[in-house]
Amino acid sequence: PWTPWETDLSAEEQALAPAHQEILQLETGLHYWDEDQGAWLESQAAFVADELGFKANQRTYPIRVDAAMGLLVETEAGISVSIGEWALDYVDTVSGSREILAILRPQEGTLESPSTLVFEDVIDPFAADLVVELQKGGLTWWLRLRERPPDPELYGLDPERTLLALRGKVASGPSPERNARVL
Repeated sequence: PWTPWETDLSAEEQALAPAHQEILQLETGLHYWDEDQGAWLESQAAFVADELGFKANQRTYPIRVDAAMGLLVETEAGISVSIGEWALDYVDTVSGSREILAILRPQEGTLESPSTLVFEDVIDPFAADLVVELQKGGLTWWLRLRERPPDPELYGLDPERTLLALRGKVASGPSPERNARVL
């Protein structure tokens, strides 16, 4: 379910990375327990539209994406994680400094396919869509850029060492815990 992965970076990678890196992997499971049928069923990578937005219930951990692009994942143990506001940043890979390029504005989503939601025109001053892709074992959020973003130099950043980063603000969730494990 929740697996923290710590990365060990080489000296070259450490020179490029702003600080210690940690990746949090959320696996939603490939099967889920169906109470009505009393059986384990294969998870489905499909959203269904409803009055609140979109939901994916045929999986171990149900996922909801609301009309304001908010994400809610709830585990069977009752742990909920909610992501609300989304932002697009320029990140300097050497210093770690960030410049906010845009706060994504909520838009009404549409189903591009059963497993893909698209929220069009979520950024000013250039055209970009927020895309949500559901897989059996996970969920991916990314931006489809339809126009070139402003040059990083306009923000005082070196384009050779600057990346675009999409980030979501965790609106609610469990308090973090640090658990050491031998791998």
